[in-house]
Amino acid sequence: MMLSRCYNIKDKSYANYGGRGICVDIRWHNIKQFYSDMGDRPSSQHTIERLDNNGHYCSINFVWAT
Repeated sequence: MMLSRCYNIKDKSYANYGGRGICVDIRWHNIKQFYSDMGDRPSSQHTIERLDNNGHYCSINFVWAT
């Protein structure tokens, strides 16, 4: 969903992400690279959270949160 929010202008959340210039690290456009950097989601209750809400989706601005 992070790719859709950032790059799909038809996504209902685009204005809050891609529309504000938020993007996803180019490595993470490949799911294998994302898993290499971040691993599996710890549980089904965990979601992606950016530490800096104005920052991009990348390994230094990312945590799994409940």
